[in-house]
Amino acid sequence: MRGGAQLVPLLLIGALPLSACSQRPIAEAQEAPVLVEPVGESGLSRVTLTDHAASRLGIQSGAVQDALVGRKRVAPGEVVTSGVATVIVVTAPDAGTVSAPAGGDLTAAGTRLSAGETVLLWRPLVAVNGETPVTEIVAPQDSVLVRLNVAAGQIVAAGQALFQLTDPSAMWVRVALNDSDLKKVDRQQPARVLVASGDGAALSAHVVATPAGGDAPAGYSGAALYYDPDRKDHGLTLGERVRVELPLIGTGTHRLVVPYEAVIYDLNGDSWIYTNPEPLIFVRAAVEIDYVEADLAVLAKGPPLGTTVVTTGAAELYGAEFGVGE
Repeated sequence: MRGGAQLVPLLLIGALPLSACSQRPIAEAQEAPVLVEPVGESGLSRVTLTDHAASRLGIQSGAVQDALVGRKRVAPGEVVTSGVATVIVVTAPDAGTVSAPAGGDLTAAGTRLSAGETVLLWRPLVAVNGETPVTEIVAPQDSVLVRLNVAAGQIVAAGQALFQLTDPSAMWVRVALNDSDLKKVDRQQPARVLVASGDGAALSAHVVATPAGGDAPAGYSGAALYYDPDRKDHGLTLGERVRVELPLIGTGTHRLVVPYEAVIYDLNGDSWIYTNPEPLIFVRAAVEIDYVEADLAVLAKGPPLGTTVVTTGAAELYGAEFGVGE
C-alpha cells in the first residue's frame, strides 16, 4: 500500500533520535559552573560560581585586616670601639726590646684583659747593674686591647706606644649600608644585635652616630649606622662579626593587610584581589602594594577594612574569569 510505504520513514524518524532527544533537554538545563557578566562600564566583570565550581577551585575568603606591621631587615655588622670611648695608651718605660709573654704569642687586638694581665714583655737595651731584666707590661685595668703597636722582637724607644686599651663596655656596632638602604632604616626604633656566640639572646641597641648626618666622631665615615648596645655587660668583642635586625620606616604602625596569596598580577604587572560581596559572587578590585612582610601584603590602596576578599584560589578564579585552562 502506498499509505504503508509512507509510514516506515515516519516510524524510523520517530524511533532513531529517541535517546538523543531525551538527553538533550537535560544537558541544556544544567547550570553553567562559571557565569561572567560585565559590571556597568567599569571594564570589570562579576564572576558567579556554582557551589561545585567554588569547591573545585578551592576558593576561601577572609576580610581585609588592620594589623600592627613590623618591617625589618637583617644586615651584617662589626663591633668597633665607641667613638667617645677613652683610649689608654701604654708606652715603653725606656729603650728596649719587646717580646710575647712566656710560652705564647703576642696578644691579639680585640682581646679582653683583666687588670694586671700581661700583654707583652720588655727588656731594656742598656744593662742595669750588669743585667737586662725582663719586665712584664700589663693592663692597668679591666679593658679590651684596641691596638697592638709593636711586633715581637722589635726595638722600641723610650715612651713609644706599645698598645692601646679601652673600656670593654665602650663598644659600638657598625652596620655598613648603601645610601638607598640607609634612608629606609627607622633610626628612632631600637635594633637587635644577633650574636652567634653565647646564649643566642639578642641585644637591644640604639643609633648613636650617622656619618652622613655629620654626628659621627672623627675617623668614622661612609654610609653606615653606629649602634650602642643598651646593656653595658653586652659581652661583645672588638672586631666580632654580628648580624643586626634593623627596623625599617613604617614599623609599629597600623596598616591594612591581606594575605599575599590573595594578590594576583596581570600581564601589565598591575595588582588585583577578588572581593566577595555575596556568596559565590566575586569582583576584581585593583590594589597597590606598599610592601610585603612575611606572608602579608601591606596595602597602599585597596578595599576598606573588613571587605571580604578571596584569600585562597585567587589565581584559579582569575583563570575562570578569562577562560584560561578551559
